[in-house]
Amino acid sequence: MSDITSPGLGGPNGASCTNAARCTSGTTEFFSASIGSCGTNATTTVDGNGWVSVDLADISSGSPLSRLPLDPNNGQGSGDCAADGTTICFYAFGCNGTNYEINAVMESTKFADDGGAAVEDTDGGDQLDIYEVGNNLAL
Repeated sequence: MSDITSPGLGGPNGASCTNAARCTSGTTEFFSASIGSCGTNATTTVDGNGWVSVDLADISSGSPLSRLPLDPNNGQGSGDCAADGTTICFYAFGCNGTNYEINAVMESTKFADDGGAAVEDTDGGDQLDIYEVGNNLAL
């Protein structure tokens, strides 16, 4: 996005983002109260209409992704995702202004919180059982 002067996090054509969240499954509340529950969107398009509302097609050389990733177990619950055996498998994107956060639950006990190579509880985010990346991990 380095050649885009004003990239928008809220959808196609540079749209801005105001307290929005999209989850690939369910309406899980992994974001702060200001953003709230996710709207379900399992679309993998890269034009800002997918579960990540950034228009990657605006990049002059084209999107670096042909489609957004989707958890192979998307939407499955109880026992199918994460070490706790109850979490639903999903990815989530939340944004507010120019801040964003992408969340996922680690399905491997090795990478889950307290695992041998844990990333969920060491990512600097505000939730110990969710892997969080972005420029504001408190969304």
